[in-house]
Amino acid sequence: MKTNGFLGIDVSKGYADFLLLDSGKNTLEEGFQLSDNKQGRQKLKELIRGWQQEGLEELYCGVESTGG
Repeated sequence: MKTNGFLGIDVSKGYADFLLLDSGKNTLEEGFQLSDNKQGRQKLKELIRGWQQEGLEELYCGVESTGG
């Protein structure tokens, strides 16, 4: 993959939605949702490690929180 990734994160109460794009705005990982709990955070770590093994060099994250 040898690219930079841009992870968009939309934080809500109890979960977050994610989408991974490259610098050309091409989707690297289809949108997915993870719960805001230990299992969800562990899954996110596993995904990031997997992307690194596939050649993701840098990961930039943008977070939006509109929940209450």
